[in-house]
Order: sequence, then structure tokens, then C-alpha cells
Amino acid sequence: MRKLLVLMGVSLLGTGIPGAQENGGPAAMLARAVSLSQICPNTTEKVDLDNQDNEKRADHDRDQGEAVNKLSLAILFKPGRFELSYGEMVTAHDGRRALVIRFSAKPEKDHLRIASGEDKRFNWGMNRMSGFVKIDEATGGIIRIEGETPGNQEFRKWIKLAELHTLKFSLKQKLIGDRWMPESSLITLHVSKRILADQHSRYITRYHCQ
Repeated sequence: MRKLLVLMGVSLLGTGIPGAQENGGPAAMLARAVSLSQICPNTTEKVDLDNQDNEKRADHDRDQGEAVNKLSLAILFKPGRFELSYGEMVTAHDGRRALVIRFSAKPEKDHLRIASGEDKRFNWGMNRMSGFVKIDEATGGIIRIEGETPGNQEFRKWIKLAELHTLKFSLKQKLIGDRWMPESSLITLHVSKRILADQHSRYITRYHCQ
């Protein structure tokens, strides 16, 4: 998650947002917003949760740490991964107007294949994720992202057999000068494994941007 900025059809005219059609629709707007994202020094903390959701600080295991380090907004929002549509215009932050872009999973036959250097476990989860992105109308930068997979899915691609209860991702950004910079991100993961103990963890990243 140390590289995670870290670690989603209505026309613009139809939403009442000037210049929507000229901007190429939600895919082009989201791509531009991702391209404006910044990388800052950051620190990541792993927290394990018990059955009562009590938190306990934990060490990163090497495998999980390497997987999280491979995540980025460019990978999450790789062209073709999601169905995209415009949501409503909202007042999102300090009175600033923001456009909501909603993203949702495509049919399984259209899921993106894993690319070289990516992690198959997170690719599996990202392909099933749905959520929203808030984009600042004035600057085009990302204010906030929320996404999650539907729970209680069995899969055989991560380990031999497991059930995914939760995979959630969120990113908050703040405006520094005229740029939106990452403030904090959170990955929540809860997997029941048939052989090993359950994994229920949160990865909390705080960014130190100037």
C-alpha cells in the first residue's frame, strides 16, 4: 500500500453539468482525475479484528505487504474494468461542488485479466467491486473514493477454497494549493479459509503531503 495513493449512461448535458459531452463522458473524466493523482510519503498500519471487531495492531506479513504495494489508482481504474455512469452533483467538501461517477462490476465474462506484475487476489476483488468517486468540479481532482465487493463469495483463485466476506477500499484527499493530495486510505479485508484461520484485517495508510 506504500504506492497506493495508497491503497468508480447519463450525458453531462443530461446531468446539468456544463461541457459533459465535450469531456468524453465518465470514462474520460475519471481517467483525467486519476492522472492528476499524486504520490506522497506515507505510513501504513495493519490492524487485525476479532469476532467482536476489537482491534489489535499487527505486523505485515510479507505476502500481504507485497500484494498491497502493487495497488494503485491506475490499476484499480484501468480502462475497461468497470461500468461507469454519472451520479448526481453534490456539495462535497468545504462547499465545493463535486460530480459523482459511479462504478460497478461488469459481467464475469468481461472481467479484466491479470497483467504482468499485478496481484491475482486483488485483481479478482477489484473486478467485482462497485462504488463511487467524487470529483471536484473546479479542478477535476479526486476528493473521495469508496468501493466494495458484494460479500460472501466463494472463490478458488486466491487459495484452494475460501469465502470472501468483505473487501472494501476508501481514499480521502485534501486540497493543498490547487492540487488534491492523498490524506488517508483504508483497505478492509475479511476472508474465511477452509483450512487456515480467518483473516479480518484493516490496512490504514496516512499520507504526508506538503
